[in-house]
Amino acid sequence: MMGYGKLRAKNQRVFAANESSYPLLIQGHFGSFQFLHAMANEGDKPQETLERMMGWAELTYRVGSGEFTATTRLNDVDIPALAQLATRLTPKNNPNKYQLGYLFDISTRNDKRMREVAFGSLQHMIQDSFAHCHAQRDEKNPAKIVAFYAYPHQNSEGHAQFDNQLEWVSNGSHANDKVNPVVIGHNLFKFKQQGVKWDNGVKKYLAQYLQLVTEEEDERKPMASYPGPEECLSKPQK
Repeated sequence: MMGYGKLRAKNQRVFAANESSYPLLIQGHFGSFQFLHAMANEGDKPQETLERMMGWAELTYRVGSGEFTATTRLNDVDIPALAQLATRLTPKNNPNKYQLGYLFDISTRNDKRMREVAFGSLQHMIQDSFAHCHAQRDEKNPAKIVAFYAYPHQNSEGHAQFDNQLEWVSNGSHANDKVNPVVIGHNLFKFKQQGVKWDNGVKKYLAQYLQLVTEEEDERKPMASYPGPEECLSKPQK
């Protein structure tokens, strides 16, 4: 499946936003759902990507906290930032019966497993937003994002080498740094354990680390998505 996406990318055929017939795995790497990995289609406005990420964060946190069941219909979840994306996900031949269980746990559609997968998806997206070939964070203030990269034109091996070099895990100096995906993930888990609702503090907390730079802070200002730095576009040298 991923090979098919790579072939299309190699031929400069990026998946269009309305290609809902393709699996989420493909759309998440080569189409309009790249925000699941803190990335975007080339040329996408960073504000739109960020809004989708915050919408997905709300959905996955609320699902992970047990607010919905596996039989909750996707169309019944009122999250404005995901409204159009929900339409793309929902099969045209079954628009009123597409349930959250299909989205997060298609094999068993079990409530407990669905909550775990959803919360894991939230953690994954946050971690990816700090990865070298996913997004560019501001050097002076790493809580802020300069640009999101586009995966279709990256080299999979070049990309993967940086996913496996997570300095915030291996470097002890990051242990007490609050702008750190490990710390952020730990705090989100605590919020969930304590029963804190999305609108009662979680959204505000997460928004501190998913925000864009301003022109006053960085002359480059938020940039439209592009493939990324050279080391992400080519196969690593052995």
